[in-house]
Parts: sequence; C-alpha cells; structure tokens
Amino acid sequence: MVGDSAAARGKRSLGRKSTAAKQEVQIMYANGSSLDWIDVVMSRSLFVYCFFASANKLIASFINLANPFP
Repeated sequence: MVGDSAAARGKRSLGRKSTAAKQEVQIMYANGSSLDWIDVVMSRSLFVYCFFASANKLIASFINLANPFP
C-alpha cells in the first residue's frame, strides 16, 4: 500500500493486533473450558470411587459384626 498515510498504516496495524488478541483469547477460552469438563468428570469419578470403597468397607464391617466366628 504505497502512498498510505502513517495514520492509515497505524489503523491497519492496530486492527491486526486486535484480531490476533481476540483469536488468542478464543483459543485460551476453548482450552480452558475443555479442561474444566475434564476436571468435573475426574472429580465425579473420584467421588464415586471413594463412595463405593467406603460403602464396601462399611458393609464388610457389618458382616464381620454379624458373624464374628466364621
């Protein structure tokens, strides 16, 4: 763009920087949101595992109390 004024070149440069910044934010947001879902799934899985492990121990202790001499 030969013959453009400095103001026009500055506006184009600013527009490119703004577009690049928006794209960067969109990429970061997309990655962050998918990682949030992974955290939710992993924490739910851990909760279910701990719940059933505790329930299994509790049931085993009741069985042992009900039948102390196998």
